[in-house]
Amino acid sequence: MEIKEKDLGKISRHIKLLKMFLVFILGVTLSVGYLLIEMNDELKTQVNDIRGRQAEELRSQIMKISEDARLDGQNKVDQLNLEVTEAYSILEKEQLSKDVESYFNGEQAETPFNKIMFDYAKNKTFNVDNDNNDPFEVTLEWSYTDGRWIPIIMVNGDFSINCLSPFPRTISEEVVKQFAKGLVHDALYNAVVRGEKMTIWSFNPPTSTKYTWYHEVENMQEANLDILIELYKKHDNNIEVLRSFEFLQATPINATADILGNDRVVGGSMTNTKSKMIFYFNNFNYNEQVASCYPEFKSKIEAYDAEVKRVIIKNIQMKRLYLFIMVINVILVVIFSDSVNTHKKTFYVDHENISEKED
Repeated sequence: MEIKEKDLGKISRHIKLLKMFLVFILGVTLSVGYLLIEMNDELKTQVNDIRGRQAEELRSQIMKISEDARLDGQNKVDQLNLEVTEAYSILEKEQLSKDVESYFNGEQAETPFNKIMFDYAKNKTFNVDNDNNDPFEVTLEWSYTDGRWIPIIMVNGDFSINCLSPFPRTISEEVVKQFAKGLVHDALYNAVVRGEKMTIWSFNPPTSTKYTWYHEVENMQEANLDILIELYKKHDNNIEVLRSFEFLQATPINATADILGNDRVVGGSMTNTKSKMIFYFNNFNYNEQVASCYPEFKSKIEAYDAEVKRVIIKNIQMKRLYLFIMVINVILVVIFSDSVNTHKKTFYVDHENISEKED
């Protein structure tokens, strides 16, 4: 009987020890589960941080290309003005006035002015020789209607293959063939009336109707760089989001006066409604510019994508390790639970036997 009681004491201690191990393993398992949840949150934070930095890099790149396009446009305008000066002497100002009027009216007369404007619209692409990176010209006049002056904006000198026609067309006519119709007015009005350095439109549709942003672009009513960056971020920083957009840089043929010398502004701040302004739009598509002329920009964007992949792979590897630990813990829980139950049964059987002997 004395031996049995000692054995029962050992069994009781074993049971307590097993229970302690069981509680410890359960605690470790719960901790690992918590770490898995934390890892998901940490992954989202890391990826969002990388994507945010990538979006700011994209913004910086677009602004750099825009500045290059603006400078290129200004150089072309300076050269255009020199050619106009050479073609018309001071004594031929009246003839220049007639030819400018002819140009504004869209007449296809073979005048020196029309020839110069045609050459700078037709043969002066920015870096990439296609429709998405070619220039066009826009005219701005003023009309007194219903008691107020309103701007008359016409797209002129557009010889793109996919344009409506080489003849002057109103904004309403321009809207007809554009994909994102809601962007056309602001892209032109903000450039020539408000003087914004860069405006945006989407003449062509995204390359596939399967893209999740296809209809978002189609229904856009406003586009600036902030809105476009947010659209890019919304769709996991997919660079294809930008594929259909053109960035427009408008340079006035003369910044302070029209080509005939009429001041653009009178009285210090009043728009001269008699002026006839011509704007040279030097345009680009980001994706095509980067692919052809800015390979370092492409490398920087891809580096962020690679960084995201590394973070995701590391996260997956750690999750697999934690899951392996959890599986081992579950197995140990089963083993220790079974051992506790076995020891309990032995304890109760032996305890009953001892009680019977004492009786």
